[in-house]
Amino acid sequence: MKGEKYTAIYQDQRIAEEFCNFRCDYCEGFCPSGYSLKKDRDGNLAVPDTWHEKIANQPKETRDYFSEGVDLDKFFELSKDVMSKTREAVCADVLKISGGEVTLHDNLVDEVASIHDKYPMVQILTNGLNLNESQIDKYKEMGNICFQVSLDGTTHEGNYARTHNESITKKVLDNIDKMLDKGIGVEINCVLTKHNTNKLMYQSIEGHSAHHHLLLRHFHYCLLSKPIPPRERILPKGQWQ
Repeated sequence: MKGEKYTAIYQDQRIAEEFCNFRCDYCEGFCPSGYSLKKDRDGNLAVPDTWHEKIANQPKETRDYFSEGVDLDKFFELSKDVMSKTREAVCADVLKISGGEVTLHDNLVDEVASIHDKYPMVQILTNGLNLNESQIDKYKEMGNICFQVSLDGTTHEGNYARTHNESITKKVLDNIDKMLDKGIGVEINCVLTKHNTNKLMYQSIEGHSAHHHLLLRHFHYCLLSKPIPPRERILPKGQWQ
């Protein structure tokens, strides 16, 4: 019927999905090389010619968002308008905001604050690196924010496919601790790799991690099959062996 809304469990709003500050081993095989967070002299993000060609084929309404340049503000402006129009047709219990890495946007907290009361729950998918305690406090104050953090293990070895930098893994774990301490819901998004498949259960049972309580006290395991889709390139032979 005209005017009737569809009901959905959640709406996944992807924003600037090709821009990320991580280069995970399992993404690098097909991560588009033409996208970069480095800006040119005019302040534009680097995008490949294929992106410009794709935008050129979009309706004028879409092209206008990027008529004065390409930056994260423009991507968020477009996405907020998409969310507004989607709400006219779909009633979703959960808005999931994902990228790319959405915390790269300096004003993400303000962007979320401007829309969070339009949904029962808002979930932010992030690698957890850019968060700080002040931001976490503001998300807590909103009252309906939870996080899905991409993390493959609670040790440097287990999380190695996501980052080779041990200090990065530690900072992500510290940020998860801060969220949990403040009562913010956290869901862990984990990719099984050769680095962690023989460690996850051992860590959860024996606690061989400074952050083993993340596994022991706060999380229940639910393994869901979700293979990473191939894109432009095939992963090197033997990478998963």
